[in-house]
Amino acid sequence: MELTFIGADHELTGSCHFLRAAGKNILIDCGMEQGHDDFVNQPLPVNPSNIDYVLITHAHFDHMDNLSAFPNAKFIIQEKEIMGWVW
Repeated sequence: MELTFIGADHELTGSCHFLRAAGKNILIDCGMEQGHDDFVNQPLPVNPSNIDYVLITHAHFDHMDNLSAFPNAKFIIQEKEIMGWVW
Protein backbone atom coordinates (compact mmCIF):
# COMPACT_ATOMS: atom_id res chain seq x y z
CA MET A 1 0.00 0.00 0.00
CA GLU A 2 1.23 3.51 -0.89
CA LEU A 3 -0.29 6.80 0.32
CA THR A 4 0.68 10.15 -1.23
CA PHE A 5 -0.50 13.49 0.11
CA ILE A 6 -1.35 15.71 -2.88
CA GLY A 7 -3.25 18.71 -1.50
CA ALA A 8 -4.67 20.38 1.61
CA ASP A 9 -2.13 18.88 3.96
CA HIS A 10 -0.41 22.24 4.32
CA GLU A 11 -3.38 24.53 3.63
CA LEU A 12 -7.11 24.62 4.15
CA THR A 13 -8.57 23.72 0.74
CA GLY A 14 -7.92 21.36 -2.15
CA SER A 15 -8.16 18.05 -0.31
CA CYS A 16 -6.66 15.21 -2.34
CA HIS A 17 -4.80 12.06 -1.32
CA PHE A 18 -3.64 9.25 -3.62
CA LEU A 19 -3.82 5.66 -2.41
CA ARG A 20 -2.46 2.67 -4.34
CA ALA A 21 -3.76 -0.56 -2.80
CA ALA A 22 -4.67 -4.04 -4.07
CA GLY A 23 -3.65 -3.02 -7.59
CA LYS A 24 -6.08 -0.09 -7.65
CA ASN A 25 -5.46 3.66 -7.94
CA ILE A 26 -7.72 5.49 -5.50
CA LEU A 27 -8.16 9.16 -4.71
CA ILE A 28 -9.50 10.24 -1.38
CA ASP A 29 -11.17 13.52 -2.31
CA CYS A 30 -10.32 15.61 -5.37
CA GLY A 31 -11.13 19.14 -4.32
CA MET A 32 -10.39 22.53 -5.76
CA GLU A 33 -8.12 25.16 -4.27
CA GLN A 34 -9.93 28.24 -2.98
CA GLY A 35 -8.31 31.63 -2.65
CA HIS A 36 -4.59 32.30 -2.92
CA ASP A 37 -2.53 29.13 -3.35
CA ASP A 38 0.69 29.51 -1.33
CA PHE A 39 1.96 25.98 -1.99
CA VAL A 40 2.61 23.91 -5.09
CA ASN A 41 0.88 20.56 -4.71
CA GLN A 42 2.59 17.36 -5.72
CA PRO A 43 1.30 16.02 -9.07
CA LEU A 44 -0.64 12.79 -9.25
CA PRO A 45 1.72 9.83 -9.66
CA VAL A 46 -0.53 8.37 -12.41
CA ASN A 47 -2.47 9.70 -15.36
CA PRO A 48 -5.94 10.90 -14.26
CA SER A 49 -7.54 8.39 -16.66
CA ASN A 50 -5.91 5.60 -14.62
CA ILE A 51 -7.74 6.48 -11.40
CA ASP A 52 -10.07 3.58 -10.53
CA TYR A 53 -12.01 5.11 -7.63
CA VAL A 54 -12.56 8.49 -6.01
CA LEU A 55 -13.73 8.27 -2.41
CA ILE A 56 -15.45 11.55 -1.48
CA THR A 57 -15.41 12.18 2.26
CA HIS A 58 -18.11 14.86 2.11
CA ALA A 59 -19.89 17.05 -0.44
CA HIS A 60 -17.97 20.31 -0.28
CA PHE A 61 -16.27 21.89 -3.30
CA ASP A 62 -12.86 21.70 -1.68
CA HIS A 63 -13.30 17.91 -1.51
CA MET A 64 -15.10 17.06 -4.77
CA ASP A 65 -14.94 19.85 -7.34
CA ASN A 66 -12.55 18.13 -9.79
CA LEU A 67 -14.61 15.00 -10.49
CA SER A 68 -14.63 15.56 -14.25
CA ALA A 69 -10.83 15.19 -14.34
CA PHE A 70 -11.17 11.42 -13.75
CA PRO A 71 -13.20 10.04 -16.67
CA ASN A 72 -12.78 6.34 -15.86
CA ALA A 73 -13.21 6.49 -12.09
CA LYS A 74 -16.09 5.17 -10.05
CA PHE A 75 -17.15 7.66 -7.38
CA ILE A 76 -17.99 6.64 -3.83
CA ILE A 77 -19.90 8.92 -1.46
CA GLN A 78 -22.36 8.30 1.36
CA GLU A 79 -25.98 8.37 0.20
CA LYS A 80 -26.94 10.70 3.06
CA GLU A 81 -24.20 13.12 2.00
CA ILE A 82 -25.22 13.27 -1.66
CA MET A 83 -28.95 13.50 -0.86
CA GLY A 84 -28.29 16.53 1.35
CA TRP A 85 -26.19 18.31 -1.28
CA VAL A 86 -27.91 21.27 -2.92
CA TRP A 87 -27.26 21.22 -6.68
